[in-house]
Amino acid sequence: GSGNKSIKMGGMVVKGSLQKDLPQLTYKFEITDGSATFPVYFKGVPPDLFVEGKGAVVEGRVESDGVFHATTIMAKHAEDYSPHTDGKTASKSFIPAKEAGAK
Repeated sequence: GSGNKSIKMGGMVVKGSLQKDLPQLTYKFEITDGSATFPVYFKGVPPDLFVEGKGAVVEGRVESDGVFHATTIMAKHAEDYSPHTDGKTASKSFIPAKEAGAK
């Protein structure tokens, strides 16, 4: 396989997961879709609305280290992000992630 195809992944930025290195402009964080959680690495300037506990869409690819290397981050409001096509479960899908982060 080529492995070069960039993919888009949306979810919530896990609270407490964000590590910024401002001099290097690198960001490490975790994104969850409500069931699975993925580590993400990003180099650059994220959008103003990119904050922990909010929705985000990352575009990039999973490298051999198992980390999603994002080339683009788009901030999204949780209510705009619908991981399910039927629309019924979209609003509920973020509740477990919030509860898990509340420990």
